[in-house]
Amino acid sequence: MGANREGQLTTRREANGTAQNHVYYRGAELASVGSVIPAKISDTFDPISADTPGRTPTSYVVQAGDTLESVA
Repeated sequence: MGANREGQLTTRREANGTAQNHVYYRGAELASVGSVIPAKISDTFDPISADTPGRTPTSYVVQAGDTLESVA
């Protein structure tokens, strides 16, 4: 067995040679792949909406003295 820093199971190997790998993102299982159970990918992400990602300005008026570095 293998675990990540949060103590979540990342790899499980059985004596009969079967194995299962788990992938986590922000504490939630994102995927499980191996020969123990069929592969699965979880839908753990927030759907894209008007609020995700956060709102950002869509335009900018250039001022005298602006550089690419100062505007970025």
